Amino acid sequence: MKNNNVIGPKEAKIYAKNLMEIGDQILKIDDNAFKGRTVIRTAKLTPKVREIGNNAFAGCFQLRRVLDMYNVEIIGSSAFEKCHKLCEFSFPERVTEIRPETFKFCTGLQKFSFPDESNLKRIDDSAFFECSKLNRLVLPEEVEYIGKKSFFRTKMLKYIYLPHKIKTISENAFYFSGLAELKLPESLEIIGDSAFYVCKNLEYVEIPKNVKSIGSHAFKSCSRLKILVIKNDPEYIGDHIVSENTLIRCYKGSVVDQYCQKSNLNMEYL
Repeated sequence: MKNNNVIGPKEAKIYAKNLMEIGDQILKIDDNAFKGRTVIRTAKLTPKVREIGNNAFAGCFQLRRVLDMYNVEIIGSSAFEKCHKLCEFSFPERVTEIRPETFKFCTGLQKFSFPDESNLKRIDDSAFFECSKLNRLVLPEEVEYIGKKSFFRTKMLKYIYLPHKIKTISENAFYFSGLAELKLPESLEIIGDSAFYVCKNLEYVEIPKNVKSIGSHAFKSCSRLKILVIKNDPEYIGDHIVSENTLIRCYKGSVVDQYCQKSNLNMEYL
């Protein structure tokens, strides 16, 4: 039986226009509904839409804006993947996670904003993978988790605000990002393998005292990173966390002190 409240791939033909507008009765845009519909430049939803499915707008190469998403509660994986001309996005307040690959290869995305009362808690794997023009991002205060390759090769990302509830920054999360400054929150516990690998603009980083694990190559090949301060003794420190040009500051007799001596890394006592 046809559901008049849902737009699927078959129904999408009616709406796929330069300015896509949907009826007030629509509650859900189903999986793959507008996938590859290159004619769409602006998608205008209605306040009744609650869910955008997996791959719903994937490959809409000409899509530039998505309007009226106020009451959306779920955005599926790869929903906007390869929307190369999507230049700005206002994230809905009620959505609690950015699912895997949601904005992957959105290479034109420059401005991304969250509402003050955002309920976002997770940013999953490859969410902003190669969003190469994204230059600044302020994450909502409730975010606790950043997944693998979330900001992989975001070369123009100079600044990101990391809120005070983040516990995990997963492996390759900011691999080859453009970060010029980095303030890690005190809540942070895990820094994954190669989390900040090849962040060539970083010059100074201080590891918070609650960090339990620093993965291998976490700050490796950060060519301008002059100083890495580690004031605590993490339970785990992986191989080659920095390159030879980086000075590690730590306490004498600490686990980090022993690690530096064993690894022949430049070291200075606090």
